[in-house]
Amino acid sequence: MKKFNCELENIDPKYLINKTKNDDLDNFFLILGVIFNDLKGLILYSDLIKNNYEEPTPNEISAHLGEYNGIRIQIFKLSVSLIDEFLIVLKNNKDVIGDLKFKLIEKGLNKDLQNKWSDILSIVFDKTKNKNSYLSKIAEIRSNVTYHYDGSRTQLRKFFINRFYDQPKDLSNEKAFYSIGNTIETTRFFYCDAIIHEYINNNLKIESLDYIEKTNKIIRDMSGVIALLLKNYYLYKKGKK
Repeated sequence: MKKFNCELENIDPKYLINKTKNDDLDNFFLILGVIFNDLKGLILYSDLIKNNYEEPTPNEISAHLGEYNGIRIQIFKLSVSLIDEFLIVLKNNKDVIGDLKFKLIEKGLNKDLQNKWSDILSIVFDKTKNKNSYLSKIAEIRSNVTYHYDGSRTQLRKFFINRFYDQPKDLSNEKAFYSIGNTIETTRFFYCDAIIHEYINNNLKIESLDYIEKTNKIIRDMSGVIALLLKNYYLYKKGKK
């Protein structure tokens, strides 16, 4: 069995949160730490699937392909939700990000991460941003097919009809596939994954599962930015001792 292995470091809690003084910068970095851990969990989950399960033959009709792509779509949905939450956090902390103390911490980003950070901020704060950009579409995706189920009833019906009635028939949409076994592992409603994939393709205008890899790269970029921001934050705090 594998074990997780990393080098433990520490900092006195009083340098992260002052019990008697509410500091917006410190509160912001607490949120960033939680977001990073969530991003890491999704990256780890994605890597575990790719490294431990055989990649299925494209377009085959099998339970393996259905499970493999269904789980990847689920990771995508979680990723979209987390990306959107991260962008909301940034928007709600505009004053913190614009503060001189944060700018000193931000300055420690290397050129590559600085560019990625600037791209993220431009999506959040630039009112003239391209509404057709990949990140700009994520909020709409999240509203209907991730974890805001209340608004998805009409959308899911629409794309079910599109997938199973309106499109030319082939082996993938002649029947609605599902499996109900004696365990969770042997149970899945594959046709539900199919209509989520249909919805995503319609909104992102990508005709394959490439959106999963694209989103995976975004969360890796975001996690890299957050990790180095936190590293610089610790250096900044320790420098104030």
